[in-house]
Amino acid sequence: MAAYSGDIDLPAYQFTAADIGLERADRDEPMAWLSRGLLVLLVVLLLLGSRPGQRLLRATPSSDDDGRRRRPVPGSLALRALWVGLTRPWKVPSSEGATRLDRVLVWLIPVLAIVLSRSVYTWFAAPAHLVLVLGAWALFLIVLRLSVRGRDGWMLWAGVGGAAVLRTLVLLVALAPRGPGGYWFSFWTRPESRTLYVVVAFAAFAWVLVAAWLVLRSHYGMTRRGAWGRLLLACAAPLVVLGGLVTVIGLETALTAWNDQMALLPWGLSRILGITTYLGIPTELPVYAVALGVVLAAVGAVLYATSRRRDALA
Repeated sequence: MAAYSGDIDLPAYQFTAADIGLERADRDEPMAWLSRGLLVLLVVLLLLGSRPGQRLLRATPSSDDDGRRRRPVPGSLALRALWVGLTRPWKVPSSEGATRLDRVLVWLIPVLAIVLSRSVYTWFAAPAHLVLVLGAWALFLIVLRLSVRGRDGWMLWAGVGGAAVLRTLVLLVALAPRGPGGYWFSFWTRPESRTLYVVVAFAAFAWVLVAAWLVLRSHYGMTRRGAWGRLLLACAAPLVVLGGLVTVIGLETALTAWNDQMALLPWGLSRILGITTYLGIPTELPVYAVALGVVLAAVGAVLYATSRRRDALA
């Protein structure tokens, strides 16, 4: 560096990309173990929730003939609700008999699963990625919950939360063998594995939207139009807010910050050419996302308003 810094013909070697890659590689094994632990924990919790309700009960003193009666173990109703939400969101059980612990766990388990899995996915070293991913999940869930304000959110958390846990399990299965480094190595070098993963992961993500619609229809007594309106508004929020944020920051600046932390694209070329030029990404892409979000929000608002008017007339 001392001898060649500033030399245009023979510039000093730049080791930034290698340093970033080595730092991420050193974290791969711990991230793989965290993925395995989280995967096993979620599977165990879901298996407990899949058991028949009477097996999740405990005996307590009462005035019955046998002197005992059965009460749910604290937390078991939340596990059962998440399991049913994952497999049959239109049949999510009611919150009758739910303890305070149940009401906390029914949303806390999916939230922790999403946050921890995405943090492992980024080696706990890419806040730019987490802002977009976790921000999108948060906006979607907040708008969806506000759309049923004044009503019990138990069924919504169970249905959408169960589907979100399924999407998280798909990611953890891919991360568990070798961590994020192995995930990306397979993604870039094994077309068959990549195709399979993309199809399964997209289907699991789509199931979140389907589960949300089914819960709105089945448990909140909404018409098809009303359910679609609320779902479209929830989908529009991340596009408008996060698309607007990237538009203000600038797509090139946002992608550069993301790649500096994720280290997925060749660091030197992306710095010299610019990521948008290197990959041929339209710089207006965030604007397109905002425009799509505005259209979805407008359609959703119309469907929501007309469904409320029809309900009022009925």
